Amino acid sequence: MASSDASADNLHVGENIAFTGTVSNVASLEGKSIIAVVQPPSIALDRMQPGSEFSTLRLPADAVRANGNEFSVAVDPTSIPDEFIAADGLVTMKVYVVDPASSRIGVTTTSLRRVTVNGDVAWADPMQYVASLDESGGAAVGDHSRAPALVASDLGADAPTSRTSVPDELRAALPSVTATLTEGDPQAISGLASSEGPASLAAGTDAAEESPHCTRTDQTQERGATVGTSYPVGEDNSWLTYSASTSTTFGVGFSADKGGSWSARGAVTLGDEWGADFHPRNYNRSYRVNVRYSLIKCFWGTTETDRQWQPIRQPGGAWGNVLPAGPGNAPDWRHCQHVGPMQWYRGTSRGRDYELSYGVKFNEIIGIDLSTQRAYSSGARLYYGSQRPTGRKICGKDDDPAYASKLRERYASWTP
Repeated sequence: MASSDASADNLHVGENIAFTGTVSNVASLEGKSIIAVVQPPSIALDRMQPGSEFSTLRLPADAVRANGNEFSVAVDPTSIPDEFIAADGLVTMKVYVVDPASSRIGVTTTSLRRVTVNGDVAWADPMQYVASLDESGGAAVGDHSRAPALVASDLGADAPTSRTSVPDELRAALPSVTATLTEGDPQAISGLASSEGPASLAAGTDAAEESPHCTRTDQTQERGATVGTSYPVGEDNSWLTYSASTSTTFGVGFSADKGGSWSARGAVTLGDEWGADFHPRNYNRSYRVNVRYSLIKCFWGTTETDRQWQPIRQPGGAWGNVLPAGPGNAPDWRHCQHVGPMQWYRGTSRGRDYELSYGVKFNEIIGIDLSTQRAYSSGARLYYGSQRPTGRKICGKDDDPAYASKLRERYASWTP
């Protein structure tokens, strides 16, 4: 997939930070090169024929700023060409950190959402619930407004800092990624380190010559991914809704030695194009969905720089997995609140997301599992239902149950 002429026009650094990052195993980024690129969206990768080559869009060199072992990437969201933006505003960015002195490379991938807030285009949390996106997928290609239009109330003006999204505080909700330098191909690292990123991509520049280019191989894997868990008590029930207009983030597997060793580096957010309501059940369980991964190989010139197992689609598979029952098999979380006989749910876009560092079952393929992250919203609710009149409480793992990432039910003598 070659970049269109739009890739070369009007790309410039903005004041809006898109995301921040840390290189975990160095004290300083001095003497190291950092290259940020934009990948085609997951839906475009999914539609490519296996074996298809595609180019990435390299951001200007001054889009990346470093301090110690931390860096940030800032680019004007209106200047990203439409072919690199999904209809729901999702954008995939990738960062290469290379150290020519030690022949080491670190790569990490993240997703962002381009949104329009009160008429201004900005970067936002990719897990943000997008209730106002119309069925046609936003504005027409070419007018740089392909982004869901949100208002402050959609973004949660009184959200806590873990999910802050009011216009003046959008950057506080943006992703923060981690890269780790590992041994790579010296030729590829030398090429990446010696290439000068353009201050801007002038009209007529061939973006493929300025950026790493990649191939979607013919290797795919469908893996189960945990997107929620619940722990009811006795005859009480719990269940999960998993519906459209929301998003889930799945981890990326990275290798710098042609698949010899793998690490979990970064994640990609997929919009959900389908939905499922799990049936109420009175036992501990996890909720799983199917995710299709593609093996992507990237190159500088003819030399491979890295390969990634990257999520490209949710095919629509969903099932529950029974977890062990009995005393001691539910986590001992104690951020509890009294709840009467009712259906109680956690379904707001504020608070903490559900996260599981080993949520995608990939161990038998690359030796490690990958992460999942799921935002609670009106279309993604976790329910607990009971008719017991007294003694019931809902407990959160890391916060009050209204804001917690994971939840369990308890019964005990307790006074609110």
